[in-house]
This record gives sequence, structure tokens and C-alpha cells, in this order.
Amino acid sequence: MTSDKQNQIASLQSQLKATCKAQGNPDRISSGMDQLDQALGGGFPLGCLCEWGMPPGKKARNLLTKLLAHNKPLCLWIYTDQDDSRVYPPAWAARGVDLGQTYFVKSSAPLSQLRPAFLEPLFPIIVIDSFCCHGKDELAFLSRQSRALSATIFLIRPYLLSHAKGNPFAKNRLNSWLDYPSNSFHIHLLRGLSPKILKIPAERPYEHT
Repeated sequence: MTSDKQNQIASLQSQLKATCKAQGNPDRISSGMDQLDQALGGGFPLGCLCEWGMPPGKKARNLLTKLLAHNKPLCLWIYTDQDDSRVYPPAWAARGVDLGQTYFVKSSAPLSQLRPAFLEPLFPIIVIDSFCCHGKDELAFLSRQSRALSATIFLIRPYLLSHAKGNPFAKNRLNSWLDYPSNSFHIHLLRGLSPKILKIPAERPYEHT
């Protein structure tokens, strides 16, 4: 990596930390939703692994794109071969996500194919979309590297998690889904602070397809 690129990345990482500090929580990144930030103690912790259950068809990724639109961090979004329909950058740009700072990469084995991203402080936000880790060693590696790199890693699961079912190394564990009748997002916090269910109205109406 060239020194210019390293300087650019360092600058973007500093910008994110400055944004967090300006929001009153230098060690946390705002979700872009006041209700969720309050429940999380000020936002998602920087330098930790967060596991997020998002069943297909429930529009829950819109909550994570809200975080990206609110903070505009340098982000690596990794998705698998089966996830093409869930990643549609033009729609996310319309919601305020800065595509100039969001890198989308398709990979069926990100921990081996994209290993440098987990070994060097390149991206302060990494999203592993619907990637199923099968071994505790892999899960422990993600948790360890999130702390070492001061990167927040979101591990998205295509199913609902529970208190017993999930990554034991994740600092935060939550589920999200859109309740179509009420047109509101339900967020169930399972690990982190006190377990609770939040209901956040959607910004626009959704139809169940």
C-alpha cells in the first residue's frame, strides 16, 4: 500500500473518531436512531464485534444503512454469492450512504480471501453479510481483530438469534425486522445492555411482497 493511500485511510479513520467525539460519545458510533443509541448506551462500541440477526425479506438492512448514512465512515461490506438481492448500492445512495467510502466485495470465504482487511487498520467499519462462521477459532479471530484494529465488525445472520443461539464472542447481539402491519422496525436487544425490544417507526411505508 502506498504512503498516500495509508495517509488517506488514517485521515478517514480520524474523521470517524472525530464524528463520534462530536456526538458526545468518543468510544461509540451512533446508529443514526436516538432510541437505539440510548438503549446501547450511546451507540455501537468502536472496536468490537456486533452480531445482528436479520431474516430475509424483513428490510432490516435499512437500519444498518442508516448508520452508514449518518456517520459516512469508510466501510467494507462483504456479501456472499447468495446475497446479490440484498445489496443494491444505488438504493442505498438514495438513502444517503456515501458510495465513495463504502466498498462492496463478494466473497464466499472472506477470512481467507480478504485476510489483509482483518490484519491491517484499513476499515473502521466492516460488515460481513450472512457469512456463517462454523468454528470458534474464526469467531474468536474476528472479536480479537476488532479490538486490535479499533474496528467495529457487524456480523449479519440471515435468521433470528436468541440468548443461547449466537456468537459467544460478540459484545452486542440483536435482532431486527420490519413489522409490516405497524410499519415499524422491531429491534430486540439480546446482549450488551439490558435486554429489551424497541419499536422504531419506518421513515416510509413498505408493502409486504
